[in-house]
Amino acid sequence: MPSSALYVGRIRHRRMSHPEREFSHRVWYALLDLDELPEVTRRIPLLSHNRPNLISFDDRDHMGPDREDVRSKLERWLISKGVEPPGGAIFLLTHLRLAGHVFNPVSFFYCHDPDQMLRQVVAEVNNTFGETYCYLLEAETANAVVQSEHDKVFHVSPFQPTTGQYRFRVTPPGARLTVHIDVVRDGNRAFDATLSAERRPLSSGTLVRILARQPRTGLQTLGLIHYQALLLWLKRAPFFTKPEPPPGAWRTRHGQSGDETRHRDPRRRA
Repeated sequence: MPSSALYVGRIRHRRMSHPEREFSHRVWYALLDLDELPEVTRRIPLLSHNRPNLISFDDRDHMGPDREDVRSKLERWLISKGVEPPGGAIFLLTHLRLAGHVFNPVSFFYCHDPDQMLRQVVAEVNNTFGETYCYLLEAETANAVVQSEHDKVFHVSPFQPTTGQYRFRVTPPGARLTVHIDVVRDGNRAFDATLSAERRPLSSGTLVRILARQPRTGLQTLGLIHYQALLLWLKRAPFFTKPEPPPGAWRTRHGQSGDETRHRDPRRRA
């Protein structure tokens, strides 16, 4: 069973519908064993759990905005989907907070059973409107590449309609890691995204070297999203108004306002 690590690589986006567009950029992610967080933060002074630091991980950034530990929130969500939590290690592939700021377009939970076999992957999708929705990807064969199809029901981009199907292909995290997502509409691929990354040790030295090259991963991603949206707007790409979020979506703590902070159960509709 692998331990917590870093993954460094590139992510590529391709839009096949008019206007066509392709771009890629370098990224880095943390792969965190959720049960290993106390030990990891003890040995890496730059990294904290649920408190401010140069780099930090906050439970409120995943599976609902309350302070309950992420593993408990994820397991409750799995039960709400009629799935028994597999009971082994759970790894989260995600951007970490840098100086208190983060944006994760999509994070992935890798859920293992007690025999260290990968059983489920949960794709946690965030949009720039402060909303989150999760897709459950079940492994057909333990520890194999996870492939799954889902109807696209959650609004992500104003330049893509909330129709079509997602096709996910996710490899187990090893020396390399790959995530590929197709958006298929009317039998044709309208959009795809591919993350390809190599494993690095999670250590203070590695974090310092990565930050020296890529100091603003989450904010850079958010900036690129808005920049690409501007280019599509200038090219007169069709614009789609954001619908109400689907049942099962929720507001992130960044999308909360006023009394919405009382909604602590991620199974409740935003």
